[in-house]
Amino acid sequence: MSATVRAFYGALVGALIVLLVHPYSRPYLLQGAWSLGDSKFIRKTSMLSENIDTLPQPSSLEEAGLWVVTACQREMTSRSLSKDEALLVIEVVQATAEADPDNAFWRQAEAVFQNELGNEDAAIEAWETASVASRWNDYQNLRLNHVLDGLAGESGRNLGWHYAFVDSRKTAVAAQSILSFARHVLRGERVTDFELRLATLRNGRLLRDGSRTVEGAEMGVELIELAAYCTLKERRGFVGSGGPLTPRLLATARDDLISVVRTKQPGVEVEVRDAFLENDAREALINPADAESQRGRLVLLAVLLSALPGALVTIGVIGAFTFLIGWAVGRSKVLQRGLTPPWTLILGFASGIVEFISSGLIFPALWAAVSLGSFGIRRTDERQAAPGGLGTPYWLTISILAVGFSLVLAVLFVSLSAPGGYLMEDAELLAAPLLNESALASLATVIASLALVTASVWGFLARIPPERLAGLSLAKFGSAVCLGCFAFGVALTPIAIGVDRSVGDALLKIFQNEPTFHLTQ
Repeated sequence: MSATVRAFYGALVGALIVLLVHPYSRPYLLQGAWSLGDSKFIRKTSMLSENIDTLPQPSSLEEAGLWVVTACQREMTSRSLSKDEALLVIEVVQATAEADPDNAFWRQAEAVFQNELGNEDAAIEAWETASVASRWNDYQNLRLNHVLDGLAGESGRNLGWHYAFVDSRKTAVAAQSILSFARHVLRGERVTDFELRLATLRNGRLLRDGSRTVEGAEMGVELIELAAYCTLKERRGFVGSGGPLTPRLLATARDDLISVVRTKQPGVEVEVRDAFLENDAREALINPADAESQRGRLVLLAVLLSALPGALVTIGVIGAFTFLIGWAVGRSKVLQRGLTPPWTLILGFASGIVEFISSGLIFPALWAAVSLGSFGIRRTDERQAAPGGLGTPYWLTISILAVGFSLVLAVLFVSLSAPGGYLMEDAELLAAPLLNESALASLATVIASLALVTASVWGFLARIPPERLAGLSLAKFGSAVCLGCFAFGVALTPIAIGVDRSVGDALLKIFQNEPTFHLTQ
């Protein structure tokens, strides 16, 4: 190793130590390390429904909201609540509605669960009471803000992936239940009930304007339209001979409702017209598919920024160990003897068995046996000259293998990190096969073993005993991995800090109010 290379390694190690010590950069280097790839806070916090076996006593608005969300999730997954459970939820939302009377969410939830018990009159009464409230809030944000605080305490500060994580734990299941209830009651004779239709439109407006997710706001939009097209649906349906609900039919349904309003209660005509106009404006400005795609890109970027610097440094350490192994093989005649017949055949067979038992995959097992067994292919005219003059193709092959090995391990370590483990599947730009950890580990092993195969192939071509090239190949391979990953990891960290701040700001706005974020873009 030349003095220049040693100086470069020294500078990298010094920079790495500084980055590990500094509280702003330390989280970015630790997130991608395999042994630190989990979040104890996320696993234990009672603010996430997946960690709760028994719901807490609803002593706060966010805990009462958690009761409603959990009950709606039960209903949506076909695990209906028992009568006693439904009565308990109704008792909770009624009590909370007394403490939070301006919030339509509680009375809407009461309507849903009264309807589940078959109390349609009580459900409609709660529905009409909800429609005169002034706002809508399910308190998911307030509950998940506690999760943000806990993640900041664990990492030293909030990172972009923290905002993506809490946003991924928001659900529109309560809004879905509310919409399902409205569809259930606005049929049959009730489609001509003006008060019920007006209450539905007002509840839709409250849900649309109060929901913090695009999906929930879309449920509110649908509620408003349902108040108009429920009569059309009853007369014609939307499938078969009736045909689909086209924009023209929807416009006709809106005009019909406005005509009824003008006759029944002309003072609310402006309110109804405004509700439809606001729906059209939202539909023009927010495309749910585009919003989800943009969020997926931000989530993927947040995961990479948080985990990739640490993953690269970890791979650099693996490269350093590989270099040391190669250096030891190159210096030790005893170790080199293990790569000569018959030992190479025995080692190849044994490694194939171990690989098959550990991974259950046939190809990697066969490759392990072949890669070591290839050292048994010898030439009769071998020369004992020191390895040298191997040419540019040899060094280029080693470099390409080092790059491929680093890329595969980078994906593996990012997926094993806390950001990757909790959010990688949420980033829709990555296909599921890329998240198979066993396949990634096996592929990395195959690529690393190609460095050994390169030694046997070039040894055969250059008439040099391949065991004499094995150490050199491993050392050069490990050195390339170590130097490249350390350099990129150290250089990427300050860049990640700056870019992650911008990505985190966007994800925070999405978490706080996703519809508003897209409306103001």
